[in-house]
Amino acid sequence: MRELTQSDLRDVLDYDPDTGIFRWRVSPTNRVKAGAVAGWRHKEGYREIRIAGRNYLASRLAIFYVTGEWPAELIKYRNGVRDDDRFANLYQATYSENSVEAWKTMRAI
Repeated sequence: MRELTQSDLRDVLDYDPDTGIFRWRVSPTNRVKAGAVAGWRHKEGYREIRIAGRNYLASRLAIFYVTGEWPAELIKYRNGVRDDDRFANLYQATYSENSVEAWKTMRAI
């Protein structure tokens, strides 16, 4: 399977960076119509979207949709809400930064 391109993504989904919502431009299945909100809420609270047989986290797709670059490592949520995929709420972090943040949180308890 070839890697998803920004053009491929924009062909099948619309993304509103102000709301963080992805909508299907084309119907992905007989049961899901064009214009419907894409994806589902993952058991850990993240939004997940299936494209061409592969699952993607909506946060990663949002960064890719806007910038054209796949996120290198982690995507974090400024407000801590795991399904708030507004572009302004997302930022990229390294695993090291994430570890430091987790350590600070543990010390504060």
